Amino acid sequence: MDLPDIDSEVVFRWLVIVGSILSIIFSGAVIFAYLKFKALHSFAFKLVTIICITDILNSAAYLLVAATPGVSSVFICQLSGSILQFSNLACFLTTSIIAYTTLQTLLFNQKNPS
Repeated sequence: MDLPDIDSEVVFRWLVIVGSILSIIFSGAVIFAYLKFKALHSFAFKLVTIICITDILNSAAYLLVAATPGVSSVFICQLSGSILQFSNLACFLTTSIIAYTTLQTLLFNQKNPS
């Protein structure tokens, strides 16, 4: 039984597009919940919201590249590379802050380390 010949580049492009759109939707839902409900305005949830913002930027950069397959523009390449570099670095630093906050909370029994 032979499978139809599917171009793997098209499959990967659609996987990136669908994954990026889902990531933007669910990160937007977390940001909306943070803005809508005042009870969620804590330091921990603020860090999660920052990670969601960087995830939206990251997904938008991947979507920018995947949605323009035939365009080989230097500007689009530099723009998506700059956005990816910024969002990945911001997400890494925010994750480091979450790890430090977890250390302060668990090891030193500080309830609100902010």
